[in-house]
Amino acid sequence: MAIRYYDSAMVEKIKAWVKDPNMTVISPSDSTRFFQMRADQMDDKPLKLPMIVLSRDSDIEIISTAKRALTYDAGHITNDQGDRNKSTPSVSKVLNAIPIKLTYQLDIYTKYFAEADEYMRNIIFNVVNYPKVEVDIPYNQDFIRHDSSLRMESEVMDNS
Repeated sequence: MAIRYYDSAMVEKIKAWVKDPNMTVISPSDSTRFFQMRADQMDDKPLKLPMIVLSRDSDIEIISTAKRALTYDAGHITNDQGDRNKSTPSVSKVLNAIPIKLTYQLDIYTKYFAEADEYMRNIIFNVVNYPKVEVDIPYNQDFIRHDSSLRMESEVMDNS
């Protein structure tokens, strides 16, 4: 499965939204050992805030387990990078895929409540208005750009 590519795309998307040079964004692969890792890196000194920790639920939902054309006959992706004035053909790629649903949790750690509130407001605004996440997936010695979308649950937990 190509789940790690979705994780990387999510981390990059969050970094692009935040734009704070002091903000650290921790990926799901690092969040499993997050506190242990940070304590080791900091020689048991206090953590440096602000920090966003992205974690992924270990359960991966397969959206449809039924055989579909996408799973066995593949999806055909056309790449029109050629010049329209020249006779360069468009490139067609084939991708076998099984649609899945990944569930992420975003934890924001800050020193002050107002700062956390500002980050949360910014992230909610961006998820609602810019839900597209571009994921580059390596496939047959090439990369295929897949557009994925974010959906947010209607309730946000605040553990100030």
